[in-house]
Amino acid sequence: MQGLLFSVLLFFAVSAQGTEEWFSIERHGGCVPMSTMAELIEEFQGVQTPDDLAENYRHSGHDVLVQDYRDLLMNEDSTDSTGTLELPPEGTRYIFYIDGNIRWILFEKSQCENIFPYVSDKTLPL
Repeated sequence: MQGLLFSVLLFFAVSAQGTEEWFSIERHGGCVPMSTMAELIEEFQGVQTPDDLAENYRHSGHDVLVQDYRDLLMNEDSTDSTGTLELPPEGTRYIFYIDGNIRWILFEKSQCENIFPYVSDKTLPL
């Protein structure tokens, strides 16, 4: 029942962003398109949204928790030197915990372009 509730909540939290293109952040700080990730990692195949990725991992037998990055920032002391906290728009960045460990961070294209360089190399050291 808890898994079903989580899936429903995730659906509502992420579905509105389904029309945006999503990118994964690779460990060296580049934006990797989901299509490139699909060529490298089985769970990314057929993925268009964060919902899809969570569902693929669940089908593979993993425990999945998805957290809006904005919520993480609000729960930590993330103020800058002026004491203010700049938050990204809600629903534009997600952290994926797979089996209890942070595995992926997904950014909506507009958010990724503002922060990280685009990576097109298909031999990424993931």
